[in-house]
Amino acid sequence: MAAVSRRTFLHTTTTAAAAASLLRAPRLRAAQAAARGSVVTTLPLATFPYADVQLLDGPMKRQFDENHERFLHLDDDRMLKVFRQVAGMRAPGEDMGGWYDLTGFNLDTNDFNGFIAGHSFGQYVSALARAYAVTGSEPTRDKVNRLVKGYADTLDDKAIFFKGYRLPAYTYDKLSCGLIDAHEFARDPLALDVHEKLTRAMTAYLPEKALSRAEQRMRPGGELRLAWTGKQHNNGPHLGFGGYIGPHTSTSGIHFNAWATTADLDLTLGPHLEFSGNGYRGQALGGLGGGAYKDYVAGTRSNGEIYFRSLDAVGGWAQLKQKVSERLQFNEAFGIDQVFAKELRAVAGASTQGYLNFARNRTWTANTIYSPTAYLLFSFEYRRVETAPVAGRLWTSNVFGVAAGYRF
Repeated sequence: MAAVSRRTFLHTTTTAAAAASLLRAPRLRAAQAAARGSVVTTLPLATFPYADVQLLDGPMKRQFDENHERFLHLDDDRMLKVFRQVAGMRAPGEDMGGWYDLTGFNLDTNDFNGFIAGHSFGQYVSALARAYAVTGSEPTRDKVNRLVKGYADTLDDKAIFFKGYRLPAYTYDKLSCGLIDAHEFARDPLALDVHEKLTRAMTAYLPEKALSRAEQRMRPGGELRLAWTGKQHNNGPHLGFGGYIGPHTSTSGIHFNAWATTADLDLTLGPHLEFSGNGYRGQALGGLGGGAYKDYVAGTRSNGEIYFRSLDAVGGWAQLKQKVSERLQFNEAFGIDQVFAKELRAVAGASTQGYLNFARNRTWTANTIYSPTAYLLFSFEYRRVETAPVAGRLWTSNVFGVAAGYRF
């Protein structure tokens, strides 16, 4: 008989025991269902109850114990404070700090305190409910009950806590999970009723439904272009006008439309000279590369007012082409894309980081294309790029490029 190591024996017996448990469970549920005169649906796989899994001494056990202890001793008043403040109730306790607080968010100073008030409350409830399922700790279950009851006391029929809230779906998801876990794992008597009340109220702050990819493809924006072209449809002169509109939803559930009107022109000015250009005027065009890559801005003014604005955008480009001969060509171009700085100033300033502070991009380009043969070509290009912020210095870059190509 081949020797079996202790590691192999433990692995094999543990796997067999788990398999036997999974095989017994459906038969047991079926027998129980038959005794009740009902039908049971069996799944090919099922999770073990938390109480049936034991962590042995080690890093995972230490981490679980430390987190359980930390959450168990978080002050209830601190956790409930932001909800009580909005409800106009007495709100004792220190602030939790960071994103969790009710006020403080200010993009001018890059301060994200109060960014998503109370966002992790549901996660704390969920963690405590699951910890109770593991340990059977009555103090833990009592804390879950207190938190659910405390939150229920702040919840009105319209969930005004979420009025003007930046990310309602984000925080509702966490609250929903916390209340469901409080019901399932801690047997909280109020959790399901509170969950239903919250869900009914949240319909006013969420998109009308979650869209599948197929549904998203069925609801695209609309685009139309009308053009006049000369006799040479692909290479001759043309004049065109277009329009675009598309529905959008912000991360905070605010609905708005992106739209644009466009005009394009291509003129032959002589045997060796051609002019072409395109211009646009619209709103919320960041997803299409316009408006300095911004659709909208949102934030809180210094007086606490919630600010949301889909951004107006304007821009275009123009190019002049000189075809000296079949082998030599010169091109000059200018392009501009900008949002209206006055719409950014409410939430952006000199200290604001990243693209939110950028209001205008401009580019000047010149290149020469030379083809010594019918198949080989070389190009030299100079490009100057300028980015203007709402406040602060102008950002510039000078780019030189050399390229070679082969026509097949």
